[in-house]
Amino acid sequence: YKNAGYRMLAWTNPARNGRVALRYSILMFPLCIAFSYAGVTDWGFAATSSVINAWMLREAIRFWRYEGAKGSARGLFWASVWHLPIVLVLAMAHKKGLWEKVWRAALGDAEEDEWEYDDEEPEQGFGRGSEAEGLTR
Repeated sequence: YKNAGYRMLAWTNPARNGRVALRYSILMFPLCIAFSYAGVTDWGFAATSSVINAWMLREAIRFWRYEGAKGSARGLFWASVWHLPIVLVLAMAHKKGLWEKVWRAALGDAEEDEWEYDDEEPEQGFGRGSEAEGLTR
């Protein structure tokens, strides 16, 4: 980009570039905890995502400290490539209530929503003695 004349933060201000990477990698911790707090995922997601977030934070610290030298830019690049897909897969695996449904299905237990009660009246639809039947005659 520099040879083409594009002004990029990476070469105009490497220290700020490192701080930006560090800031956003730190913010991934409360973001993942917020998913659990909001009830989207179970609390296991906050724990397991912390491992991948720690890897991202480690690479961001190296990038900030060395300002992209000593392979730190490449390390942060690969951490950023793998970080989001892994976090999203973890979020899907830790979706609230997912494993309870899997265990119920595996053990053959029916869910409460699947039971039909005899005391409920059948729904009246078209062709079953509803008002619409009078309209077609």
